[in-house]
Amino acid sequence: MAVKLLGFGSAVTLLAGLPIIRTSVGHGTAFDIAGQNRADHTNLYKAIELAAELGAKKRR
Repeated sequence: MAVKLLGFGSAVTLLAGLPIIRTSVGHGTAFDIAGQNRADHTNLYKAIELAAELGAKKRR
């Protein structure tokens, strides 16, 4: 089951029900802005941050 957690300027997709933690950015590939130096790393950072938080909780 995919769940999107929305916030201003960032969106993260959490794929629940798997034996591993699986997060990704909540948008598409952004091919329309590829090579234009307009990409924003915020969504990727938030996806990594969420995965790290969930991993730390799972480890405890």
